[in-house]
Order: sequence, then C-alpha cells, then structure tokens
Amino acid sequence: AKKFASKALKADREVVLAAVKKNGFALQYASKALKADRDVVLAAVKKNGFALQYASKALKADRDVVLAAVGQNELAKKFASKRLKRDLDVKVAANVTTSTSSSCAPRPANSKNPGNAARKVQTGMKRAKTKHNAPDPASNAPNNSARL
Repeated sequence: AKKFASKALKADREVVLAAVKKNGFALQYASKALKADRDVVLAAVKKNGFALQYASKALKADRDVVLAAVGQNELAKKFASKRLKRDLDVKVAANVTTSTSSSCAPRPANSKNPGNAARKVQTGMKRAKTKHNAPDPASNAPNNSARL
C-alpha cells in the first residue's frame, strides 16, 4: 500500500516518520528528501538495520546512523559507506551484535542471552511434538498420528 501512496504522503515528514517507526523498510517509499532526513533514517534503522540501504549516500556515511543500523542488525554494515565499513567502532559494533544475537532475528527485550531463550522454545516444541506423537504406554491402542 505504501508504494501506491501519493507523492504528497511520501514527502510528509510526520506520515513517513510514523511509518518507519512501525516498519523500518517503509523508508524505501519515502521521498528523496526524507531519505536524507537524519531523524527519519535513524528511526528507520533503529527499527530495522537493513533500512540503511534506502538512506541517502550522505547518511550511509554518517557514523551515528550506521552504528544504529549495525547495532540493530550487524549485516547492515554492508550498506555503509566504504570509509565506515573500515571504521573500527563499526566493526566492533557488528561483532558485538553478532555475538549476542542471531543475524536476522530481532533481539528479545530484557534478555542477556537471547540464544538461550530461542533454544528453550525450540526444545520445548520438540518435546511437545514427541509427547504428542508418542503412543500412550498405558494404552494398547495404536498410535493415531500415522492416520490421514
């Protein structure tokens, strides 16, 4: 729907700012001027680091914008300017993000080690599946999970 928005809406700072705060990728539909607006781009990359790809060339070279993007998703570094790709702080931010989260999944709030939470959910799902499909040892009834 955003791609069919009028030019006036795509250039309306408040509309675009509200959109990128919900979905960082909405930046792709913003006017050229708003893709160069630091506040709009910062809001977008804080929501989704990959939104950096739609930012103006100048903001791809803005250290704070790139650090915010890489802090949200370390893979966003590939959209940064060449100079910032070599920047030690950007590399460190990307490595810190890599060591504390999976590459594309958003980090859970208030979690020191999000990987453990994901493993617990996955393990719980496997256990539930196994319990559901396993025949009841107290029953002589056949396993119904094979029926169609």
